Order: sequence, then structure tokens, then C-alpha cells
Amino acid sequence: MGLLTVLGLTARPSAGKAAATPAIQDPALPADGVDAGGSGAVDKNLAVFQAARAAVQKLVDDLAGHAQKAKITTQIALARQKLKDADDHAALKEWKQASASLAEVKPIVSAARKLADDWSDYAKRRATTMALILAFKTDAHSVDGAVALVRNTADAAANQTPPNFAVAIATLKSLDDKRKPNVDSLLTDVKTRLATVEKLNPKVKGYLDRALAEAKPLVEEAVKAAKDGDPALARQSATAALRVLGPAERRAGRRAEFDAQRPVAVKAVEAVRAAPAVAAQAKALDALVAQADALAAIETLKIEAGTQLLGEVKSKADAWAGLVKIVASVQAAQKTAGTGLAALDSHAAAARITPERDAIRKLLADSNAAAAGAAGAASPAVAWAAAQTGVQRAMADMAVARKLADGFGAAAGAEVAAGKPADLAGMKAALDKLRADGKVAAKAAQAAAASAEFKTFDTQVAAADKALAAKDGKAAAPALASAAKALIAAKTIQAEHGQFVIDLASAEAQLKKLNASPRAALIKARIDPVEQHVAAAQAADKAAKGGEAIAALRLGVDAVAAALAADKARAEYDALAATVGKRVASDAKDAATKAALQKKVADATKIADQLRFDEAKRAVGAVDIELDQAKLQGLLGAASPKADKITELSKTMADKGGASTVDAMIQNVPNGGNADLIAAMASGRYGVKFTSKPSALHGADPAAAMKICCKMWQTIPQDIVNNKSVSSVAFEDLQGGISAGHSYATAAVTMKGRVEAADQQFGSKLTEPDPVTGADVNQLPAVEEKCKPKDETHVDFLNFAAAHEVGHGVDEERGFMKKNGKGAEYGGWVTFGGNLQPLADTIGATAAFAEFYKTAEQKRYILDKLQSRDPQAPAAAPGSPAANAKRAFDTWHAMATSANVFRRQSDSESLKLRDNKIYHEAYARVWVGYDADARKRGLTGYQFRAPGEWFAELYAGHRAGKLRADHPAMSWLTKL
Repeated sequence: MGLLTVLGLTARPSAGKAAATPAIQDPALPADGVDAGGSGAVDKNLAVFQAARAAVQKLVDDLAGHAQKAKITTQIALARQKLKDADDHAALKEWKQASASLAEVKPIVSAARKLADDWSDYAKRRATTMALILAFKTDAHSVDGAVALVRNTADAAANQTPPNFAVAIATLKSLDDKRKPNVDSLLTDVKTRLATVEKLNPKVKGYLDRALAEAKPLVEEAVKAAKDGDPALARQSATAALRVLGPAERRAGRRAEFDAQRPVAVKAVEAVRAAPAVAAQAKALDALVAQADALAAIETLKIEAGTQLLGEVKSKADAWAGLVKIVASVQAAQKTAGTGLAALDSHAAAARITPERDAIRKLLADSNAAAAGAAGAASPAVAWAAAQTGVQRAMADMAVARKLADGFGAAAGAEVAAGKPADLAGMKAALDKLRADGKVAAKAAQAAAASAEFKTFDTQVAAADKALAAKDGKAAAPALASAAKALIAAKTIQAEHGQFVIDLASAEAQLKKLNASPRAALIKARIDPVEQHVAAAQAADKAAKGGEAIAALRLGVDAVAAALAADKARAEYDALAATVGKRVASDAKDAATKAALQKKVADATKIADQLRFDEAKRAVGAVDIELDQAKLQGLLGAASPKADKITELSKTMADKGGASTVDAMIQNVPNGGNADLIAAMASGRYGVKFTSKPSALHGADPAAAMKICCKMWQTIPQDIVNNKSVSSVAFEDLQGGISAGHSYATAAVTMKGRVEAADQQFGSKLTEPDPVTGADVNQLPAVEEKCKPKDETHVDFLNFAAAHEVGHGVDEERGFMKKNGKGAEYGGWVTFGGNLQPLADTIGATAAFAEFYKTAEQKRYILDKLQSRDPQAPAAAPGSPAANAKRAFDTWHAMATSANVFRRQSDSESLKLRDNKIYHEAYARVWVGYDADARKRGLTGYQFRAPGEWFAELYAGHRAGKLRADHPAMSWLTKL
């Protein structure tokens, strides 16, 4: 065969045609290797050999450039040896042998290329498997075992002679198969959640736009990564998406409640706006609605506070709507009263009714003040009732004053005439008018009340008349003046007594109603003032002290309101006491217990007898809770306790105000007792499902652990009850350690550990073993004085962790770190999701690593390392700037991914990059950065693991009483 046929190359094209491929000649050589054509044939054989050799050389060179050339160095050397053999034969013009040597290269190259390609395939699969394993690095045991399998089984099989790639790849596949279901499930979860959130978003009017804008690209990236065969990246991106979608889904439900309440509140405000009498109040109500909107806004996330405020707006608006009639009436009356007072002030007899006008002015001013302050009053209805009472009294007094002023005409004329004793005719005319006016008055209502004054009037009129008949003006003048004065007094008594009679009838009717109450004797202390003021009013009226009589009577009317309120409160107490009394009679288990409880009810009734009704209700309510406590104790001690009944009763007790009793009962469960009973009580106490996982481990005591956590939580129930960012709490005994967690996906809290298995310390006591030397090193630098713990006494870690995990729920509920985390005051945090390129660029821009961030291969290496892959290290000459930079980066990366690096100050400090931020891997393939100076204000080293931990540690420190009053975080912690 020809040389090209031996080498498997293409023959030359036919003569006269252009070559489609390089023209490698393949003439048939004679047996001796020399063409019969003479000496020129030697050059032809050489040319053919050289062309064929060039093609073979290219194959060998390509092989030497293979990414896995290190794995086929022997084969490459053998191929090159065959080339040398061919060259040696060609030098001796042994063309047949030269051709044979070249022909031997092909199978060597073919086998080597297959081996190299197999190694490439294995390396790629291995990198994917290792990345997937390391994506679960939070589970150290799982990661360590899997990595050992890769190295001891897969790598060992691949490194056999010959390599057993079938076993190696099968081992990798088995490891992938164990983890991919988790990734697939996670992908399904985030895709489902994304679809759910997209459907929810229109219902909450775009409230989730930001979350969707953040989550959708992450889900798309996760799906693409899975499709491209990168499950580790798929898991990373899906996890980042889940951290967004889980809270978003819960926020939709929270916002939906707000959106449902808002139109109800707005409609109530519109009803106020439509009523002219109270329309002015709509502006203040609008401001409250705007305040609710701000609370529930995505930037604030105080959704429940906003919803509650809308409820208050509705109540306020309804209250104003219910006051329309009284407000309109009072406003109209105040206007009329103002006009009437102005008329009195300009009346000819104004000076004679100055005390009356002043009293009216005071009543009207008080009424106006009550109306003006009604908007800000605790009860606008009470304020407007006061305004109504004031203006009604002003109008009543005005009627009297007007009557007096109008009736003073004849008397005034008489007084003027009496000042001119020489004018007998004038005095006579004035006396006639006065006498006629007096006769009319004497026949008017209430004249009997002024009989003495009318008698004086008649006497003085007769004296004046006699004196005028004798033309004795000097004697007639004082008699005329006295008659005028007596008539004025008589008319004043008539008017005031008339008003008094009307008010007295109303007061006596109210008093009669009070005395007819079956509780009259029980509220005698409130009825007595009514009777006393009425009696005082009657006495003043009898003494012709009309003003005093009316004032006293009005005090009696005011006392009626207090007496009626007492009667109502006593009726409510009696009903409650009767109900509790029946429970005592039926539920008390023995005579002694029954007697003790009956005494407590009797003692509560004695408090009610003292008219301390709120206190009495609390006292009798405590008996009711005590009965519940006994019932709950019976449920706990049952042979087969029913958790649902325990939970239901615990909730009932908490709602009645017996939360502290439930707390005490939780703590009274003995250590080593039934943790399920604690879980059932806690579920009712906090409105969150509690569970306890049984444990057969030696020394396990989940009851003790749950008690420790509940002891903390009973101090912060406001952050657990109704907090949708804490959906459940699960306890599990964990031997040899303590852990806790809060799920972004489900809002579930998990607590694992044992009482006193560890302490949470603070400040200078915080150290961490160095992973290399084992020596204790400081967790934090020298902490700023105001950020040092209030004291350095330890706290049981479970107690501290309980508050810490609730802190995660509070953080999510408020979106606190998501909104504020980037600020220097909050640590200056940055978190990387699926895209680590910005971090790689920051690393490359840092002087220590810059020389190894120039080529595409170098950049790929750094990004692969950040993504927990096994990158191919680009070549760098030993001792070169690039080699030194690579070594520095590898050291940095090893530290940044080491366990608990955030708990070692010196190691954390070594991770600082050019922007003065410290970066590390917080969780599997989740990188974070924060301001290096923030550690000077730290409470614990763990605080610097991630933004959520920073918040949760400070929250727990605050709840554990470890933060000083001037700690910078207290300015916002106390407002959560």
C-alpha cells in the first residue's frame, strides 16, 4: 500500500485539478525505495516523506497541546520516538522503514487522544460532582464522606493502569444521583413559588414587583444551569431565589389583609367627608390613611401596624359619622348662642345682667373648647356631649338673661325718674308704668317663688304713690327706686326659678331611675352626690338664690352621669361574677378548693362594692383563669393527653389575660418531663405550632431545652404571636452540640441542643480555637466603649438562640436588613447571589492579586474557585509576579472558605480587600462582604457571618439585656 494509505491520510487529487486538501504525495515506492527514474527520484521520495511526516507531526503536536497532556506524557514521548525513528530511516534513505515508523504513530496518537479525551470527560464530570458536593458544604459530614469517595474510589479507579473510567464515572454518578433529587426538588419548588408569586402580585397591586424582579432572573439562571449540566450553580441560584420568594409569598398574604381593610376605611372616611357637620375631620383621617400606607409600603413593611391603623381609622370615622346630628346641633346652637350673647352685650340693660352674661360667656367658651378638642380627644363622643351640655346650658341661661333684660325697661325708667325728685310728673308716669309691669309679673309663672319681693314691691309702690299725691318728690323718689329694685329682684327669681324647676324635673327623673335600679344600694356612693347636689339646689332656690340653685343642680346632673356609668359597670361585673361563680360550683374538684375560690369571688365583689370595677373584673377574671388552669392541669395529667385540647385551652387562657399563667405552667413541667405537653401549651400561648422530636440519646431532655427557649420567648411574645415570619417551632435533642435555624422558605424555626451544653458569652470572653494551632484567639478587635456588652456574664446558649431565631423572623417581617443592610450604620453589607463576577473583579482589583487577574484563564480560575469548582491553574513561572499573586489568592480563598472564619479577628482582617470590606463564604456558594470597621462595634463574632446574623445577634443581645442604653443599635432596636 502507499504511505498515505498506511498513515490513513488522503491521497493527492487527480492531475490537473486544484487540491482540496494539502497536497501530500503518496507515490508507490519500489521495494528498494528508489524510483527507476534515476537520481532525481531520490528528491521525490524525500519530498513525499517530508509531507507525510509533517502531517504526522501535526497529530503529535495537537496531542501535546491537549488539556490533559499530563496524563499522556508516555504516549507523547513514544510518538515522538517513532518520529525520530522515521527520521533516522529517512536519513539513511530507508524509505520503507521510515514509512513504517510513521505509520506506527497513528495508533499511538489515536489511543493517546482517546485516553486524554477520557481524562477530559472525567475531569469535567469530576468538577461538576465536586461543585455539587461542595454546594452542600453546610453539612460537613456529608461533604467529607462524599469528597473521600471521589478521591479514594473515583480518582483511584481513574489512576489505575489502565484507567478504569467506567468505575470512576459510575462513582461520580452515584454521588450526583444522591444530590440531584434535592436540586430537582429545589428547582420545582422555586418555579412553583415564582408562579404563585406572579399570580399573587396582581391581587396585591404590584406589591411584589421588586421581589419578582430579583427572583425571576435567579430562577431562570437556575433552570438554565440545570439544563447545561451545572447542578451546583442551579442549586446556588435556586437557593438565592428561594430567599426572595419565600418571604415574598408570605408578604402577599399580609398585604392582602391590608388591601382588604383599606377600602373599608376609605369608605368610612368618605362618609365623614360627605357630612358637612364633620367634613373637617376627613383631612385628619386622610392623614392617618396615608400614614397606614407608609407603614405597609414595601420600603417599610410594617404591614400589620398599617392594617391596625386602618382599623382605627374605620372606628374613628364611624364615630364621627355617628356624631353628625349632635355636631350639627351643637354647631348651630353655638352659632345661635354667640349671636344671642352679642345681642345681650349690646342690650340697654346689659350692665344689669353682667354676672349672667359672664356666666353665659364662660359656658359658651367651655362648649367651644370641648368641640375644638374633640378631634384629639380619647373619645370625641364624650367631648361633643360636653360641648352639647355646655351650649344647652348657655342657651337656657341666655333665655333667662334675655327675659330679665327685656323686663327691666319699666324698672329702669323708674330708677331714672327717681333720680329727678323735682320732676313729679315724670316720676308719676314712671310709677304708673312700673305698677302695670308689676301686676303682669305678679300673675306670671313662678310668681309665688318671689312673693316676698312682690310684697315689697307693692309696699314701695303705695309709698311712692302717696308721696306723689302729697307732691312730696323728695319722699317719692326713694320709694320709687325701691319699688323698681324689688320688681327686678322678683323677676330675677321668677326667671331663675322657672329654669330651676325644668332642670329639677329632669334631675329628679334621673335620680328616681337610679334609685329604682336593683343595684342602687351597691352604688349608693355614686347616687349620694346626686341627692346631695339636688338638696343643695332646692335649699338655694328656697333661699331665693337662683344662681346657686342652678349651679348646684347642674352638679347633680353631672353626678347622674357618673352614677349611671357605675350602675352599668356593676351590672357587667355582677354578670361576670355570676358566670364565674357557676363555674366554681360545677368545676371545683373538692370542698376546700371550692371554698377558696368562692372566697376569691367574694373578695372581688368587695372590691366592686368599693366601686373599683376594673380591678374587681380582673380579680374575678383571675378566678376564671384559675379554673382554666385546673382544667389544663387535668388535661396535662390525663392518661392520654390530647394536644389539641391543651393548645385550645392555653390559647383561651392567653386571650383572657392568663398568658403569664400558661408561661408558669410551661416552666412547671419537670425537666425530663413530656416535651409534647410543653409544645401543646406553647402552641396555644404563641399561636405558632410547636413540636418536639423524640430522642433516645443518652441524657436527652427536650423538655428542659424547650423550657429554656420559652423562658426567653415569654419576654417577647409581641414578636412571635401573629408574626407570619415565624410559622412553626421544632425542637430536637442534638448530642454534642447546639444549632438553630430559621427557614426563608417556610419561616419555620428549628432548635436543636441541650440545656447548658454551651454558654453565649460576650465581649473580651469571646475566643475561638485557631484551626491550625488550636490556640484560642480573639473573636473581635478592641470594641468601642459604647458597644461593649452591659456585662460579660454568660447566657445559656439555648436561651440566647431562642431570641436569635425570633430575630430572624422579625428581620424578615420588616425586611430590615434588605432595606438597611448596605448602610454603614448596619454593617455596610453586600451579598452575592448566583453572580460572583463582581466579587472576582474586586479581588482582581486588589493589589495582592492583580498580577493574577490579567488573562482570561486567570480570571476563570478565580471565578471557578469562588464557585467551589476544581479549576485548571494557568501556568505561571515560579517566582513570577503572577505565581506570587496566585499563591496569595489561594491562601486568601482558603481562609475565606474556612469554617467559622468570622469568629477569628486576625483571620477575618486578612480577608480585607481594596474597598476596605471583609469578604468570606457565609454559606455554600453564598459570599458576603461587610465593612471591616464594623467589627469594632460587634457583640459576637457570629454576628459577622451574614447580614441576617448581624441583625439576629443584636436583637438577641438586646432581648437578653446585654446592650448598653447608648449602644448605636438601640436607636432602632427599641423601635422595632
